[in-house]
Amino acid sequence: MRKTLAIAFIYGSIAAAIYAAFGEKDPGLFLLAIIALAASIRVFPKKK
Repeated sequence: MRKTLAIAFIYGSIAAAIYAAFGEKDPGLFLLAIIALAASIRVFPKKK
């Protein structure tokens, strides 16, 4: 569970960095980052 949270935090940081870099010009990238975050949480099992 801690590993999943750590990965989610890393993806969130990347998403924030991408959004800050591109700003309002391309919000689609921010949505893409959110989708990647959600996918990463689903991919990793919550058993360990």
